[in-house]
Amino acid sequence: MQQKKGERNIKHVTMYTTESEYQLIMNKAEMFDISASKFAKQAVKMYIKHLEKHLQDAESIAA
Repeated sequence: MQQKKGERNIKHVTMYTTESEYQLIMNKAEMFDISASKFAKQAVKMYIKHLEKHLQDAESIAA
């Protein structure tokens, strides 16, 4: 996802998870030898890209 021109970075976002989701994030981050916050940030970015693609596909079908 590209940052739009003039768009500012937000330095902190709180994400609430269940204990099992938190444990999953911790385990996956450990597998890739990165911090849990970095893993979660990458996962959210991937999810947003997937969602944008899905919405574009839905728009083209509706057109």
